[in-house]
Amino acid sequence: MPDGLGWGGAYGSTIERIRALDGGKSRLGIEALMWVSRAERPLRVDELCQALAVEIGSKDFNPGNTPSILTLASCCQGLITVDKEKSTVRLIHPTLQDYLFARYDLFNTPHSTMARICSTYMCSEKVKTANHRHPSGGVPFRTYAYEYQAVHDQNSAYGRF
Repeated sequence: MPDGLGWGGAYGSTIERIRALDGGKSRLGIEALMWVSRAERPLRVDELCQALAVEIGSKDFNPGNTPSILTLASCCQGLITVDKEKSTVRLIHPTLQDYLFARYDLFNTPHSTMARICSTYMCSEKVKTANHRHPSGGVPFRTYAYEYQAVHDQNSAYGRF
């Protein structure tokens, strides 16, 4: 099953279980899959958790909205895993990446959403005033947001999924 199509039924039923989760858990699971599958580089656990805490259009980032990796793993129903050596989050299998790219209906304008999340995060007072001498300054998603916001914006303009 090199192209991942044979896994479609298993992945599809798992996505349906994610969509059936209560309230924000469903949104969290789908958004986590979007980030992990569409990010320009592997995201560290803390980066992904903070990206998912951003409320588009909010004037300030609320770290209290940051989910734990255990919550994310639960919401993703086993489709993501943590590479403990690198402390990055990845999909459970390369065929899942193929499956998610083939499902245009799963994520609504993913790169546009990701660009807006990066932009909202960078404009947050907490992020703008964070200690720049500390590698993350308490805002670990800052580096990714600064480096890739324009890339996601460009991918959105070209209609890339």
